[in-house]
Amino acid sequence: MFGNLIYKIKRNTRVKDCLKILIALMYFPKLIVAYIASKFYLHNKKNLWLISEMGIDAKDNGRDFFEFLRFQHPEIETAFILEKNSMEFASLNKIGHIIEPNSFEHFMAIFRSQYLISTHDHYVLPMKWVNWREFKLLYGWVVPNLKFVFLQHGVMQWDAKKNSNYKRTKFDYFITSTKSEYREISGYGYPKGNVIETGLPRFDKLDKSSSDAPTKRVILFSPTWRQYLANVSKSEFLESNYFKTINNVLNDKNLVNILKKNNVDFYFMPPHHEIQKFLNEFSAGSYHIKLISIDKMSLKKVLMESSLMITDYSSISMDFAYMERPVIYFQFDQEEFSKGHYTYSLDYFTHQRDGFGPVVSNEEDLIDGLIKIIKNNFNMDSYYKNRVNKFFDLRDNKNAQRLFEILKGEKND
Repeated sequence: MFGNLIYKIKRNTRVKDCLKILIALMYFPKLIVAYIASKFYLHNKKNLWLISEMGIDAKDNGRDFFEFLRFQHPEIETAFILEKNSMEFASLNKIGHIIEPNSFEHFMAIFRSQYLISTHDHYVLPMKWVNWREFKLLYGWVVPNLKFVFLQHGVMQWDAKKNSNYKRTKFDYFITSTKSEYREISGYGYPKGNVIETGLPRFDKLDKSSSDAPTKRVILFSPTWRQYLANVSKSEFLESNYFKTINNVLNDKNLVNILKKNNVDFYFMPPHHEIQKFLNEFSAGSYHIKLISIDKMSLKKVLMESSLMITDYSSISMDFAYMERPVIYFQFDQEEFSKGHYTYSLDYFTHQRDGFGPVVSNEEDLIDGLIKIIKNNFNMDSYYKNRVNKFFDLRDNKNAQRLFEILKGEKND
């Protein structure tokens, strides 16, 4: 019941935005104290590039851009927002300054920053449940030159106008990766120059040459989450069509036989924490089928090593296709998903028309698709390879550099 209430609030844009304004107002005293304290900070310069992802990890575009700046442009003062108990803390702390999320240093850093650069629009801020829009509306007068750069955490696939229009986000820069994505986002009411096509920083490590890199005989099954399951109880989750369908696949006898016959491993690795918390509720029908925690194994590493990806709607299929490796979209709940999650922007992208692999809706067709790809030695069909080459117009390993030049160029103006 509580989960349903949270879900309804999240889906009601007006209620959600009003609540965030009220929460943001509660931080006023602490923000003012931090602003005053920042004036006496030893390194009080207005040129910090503050970077983040979700505060609990560093696996995405934020980390890759942070590493790019530290190694290629150490003259830029940077800091990364990350918890000390994060798996990536030790490695990232060796190359640059790390700030604990929601700490007083985090509050002060806001007033020393030129840019907030993040894959999400709230974790880079030191206030829980507050997005950039609320901060800018209430406190923009304190830091009028501070700008937010939205890195995204994947290439957009859906009609995001309701939640990602300029009126709701107030993003100063919205990073896109393709001409078609750029055109789509440009129609969301952003001022000229706010939407830019640079490509995702993490794609610099997934260039076309990666398709020729050594891979393992691994099939990666990585379905995305469902908003309507994010706050449900364990018993509700176990009764969901989502859980039952996926668990049936993981125990399918035909799949088990195919994996054994072809000496192929099958990794079930849902990328979102909302589903990962239920990972141990799934079962595996063979030692070839492994349940993988994203907190114990790098998704990027698994992507690089896998030969085939099965997903439903996850945008990480874009990463996989970018390397020209085969993808199957297992969309067993299309109607339910579109009602409770996202819908297509028909002029921009649909999996059937523009996707990089076959779209199937049942286990039988899924298994048939697997067999065909295994027999083809895990090579991407030329039909889908042509779609990849048409869709991705930036494939030169210079995505982070392009973004840097835009931000640095503005700063020098």
